[in-house]
Amino acid sequence: MPQDEAQLIAADELCARGWWWHKKFRCWFIHAPNNPVVKSPANRSERGTYLFFDTSIWDVVQKSDVEVFFEDVERPPGLPRNNIPGSQPTLAAAAAKAVGAAAGGGAAGGGGAGIANAATAGAGAILRQ
Repeated sequence: MPQDEAQLIAADELCARGWWWHKKFRCWFIHAPNNPVVKSPANRSERGTYLFFDTSIWDVVQKSDVEVFFEDVERPPGLPRNNIPGSQPTLAAAAAKAVGAAAGGGAAGGGGAGIANAATAGAGAILRQ
């Protein structure tokens, strides 16, 4: 089941909502609202307060003073978010239209396998927003 279509769509939607997949921690996280983030001088990391989705309690947990290295953050899967004329709208496109513009992020990192494999682990976080 790794990298099946549902996982890719879930990962794409989480990324569109500003969530990132951390490859070492193996969890989804997002900047905590109203908390500043400080980038490192070499622009290789940032430190701040983040919300992490904890699968052991199936809830979002806030952690302060966390340093996130961009190399440890998975790149979004980059699925097309617009409809092809004459085709049925995709779930990701319909969700993006309903939510509005996608949130930006400083996500940088490796391939796309980790984010697809773990997409369903963070899907419950969407429901809690």
